[in-house]
Amino acid sequence: MQNLKVADLTIETRESDSQLMLVWEGEIHMQNPREHLEPYLASVLDYIQSHGLTLECDFRAINYMNSASIPPIVQFLRSLATQKIQSTFFYDSNRKVHAASFRALDVIASKSEYTKIQGL
Repeated sequence: MQNLKVADLTIETRESDSQLMLVWEGEIHMQNPREHLEPYLASVLDYIQSHGLTLECDFRAINYMNSASIPPIVQFLRSLATQKIQSTFFYDSNRKVHAASFRALDVIASKSEYTKIQGL
């Protein structure tokens, strides 16, 4: 699985036998992050489905996420739940920028037994 680098955002992939981890770093401040995130996250979904992997997304190194970055991540969470893929999203619960963004994501994730949002 390939990494993604666009503007000030990097998503690095790390794979083990049973899991794919996406490490999100930098800032998401592009005007339309959907145009980059949706195709990439769709390819991630295809990859983990075809390889039978679980997913972890680590957002602790994200310094900023604009409001336009939330809808594609919400859609990704919903797709993971629909496909019954175990996934955990980690964030830094001590950072205000994370707490606000991930509170909304937790509402979506809590509706499925397959998706989990966890502050560290």
